Order: sequence, then structure tokens, then C-alpha cells
Amino acid sequence: MTTPYIGFGNDTLAQCQDLKAGDEINCPRCGQKHKVEDSVPPMLLWYRCGGITYIAGLRWMLVADEETEKRHRAEAELRHAVAERDALRAALRVRLAEEIIDALRLVRGRR
Repeated sequence: MTTPYIGFGNDTLAQCQDLKAGDEINCPRCGQKHKVEDSVPPMLLWYRCGGITYIAGLRWMLVADEETEKRHRAEAELRHAVAERDALRAALRVRLAEEIIDALRLVRGRR
């Protein structure tokens, strides 16, 4: 599955290293060095690994280093865990409501 968009906040970009076309970066996927190339217009910097093109930087700032990749993975895992928790809470609320309704029916039936 591909990501249709990528968002970087000002705080993330402020922490990025300088990067320009022709530089080599350590690939967070394979660990090898890849040459960074420029796009037209020069907004995105990119590299290829295993025949796939990856974004390396935005406006001369490195965004594809190992620490950023780890942070993005950790943030995605956290968002997933929160979504699972919220779904579980919603399911428990529904189940609790069903049990309350059943209990009310039993009480009303005894009268």
C-alpha cells in the first residue's frame, strides 16, 4: 500500500540535517549508501533502493534518516494502539448497554 501524502511539521523539519543533490545518504531500509537526486522543480530530493524511489528530503533537508524512520514507525504504532483501544472501548460500551437493557427487561418481567 502506498501513502498518498506525507506530512512534516515545522518541529520535525527544524531537526533535519542539510541535504543537497549529489550527497549520499545511509538508506534506512537496506543500510547501504545511495546518491540523492533532485526533482524538477527542485522541491523534492529522492533516491532509489531496490528499484523503488523514496523521498530523501524536502527543500534541502534530510527526512529519510534512521532516527526519523524509527520515530515515524513508533508514532504509527502508537496511533494504531490508540485506535485499537478506542475500538475496544466502544465495543465494551455497546456490550454494557446491551447487558443493562437485558437486566431492565428481567426486572420489568418480574413485576
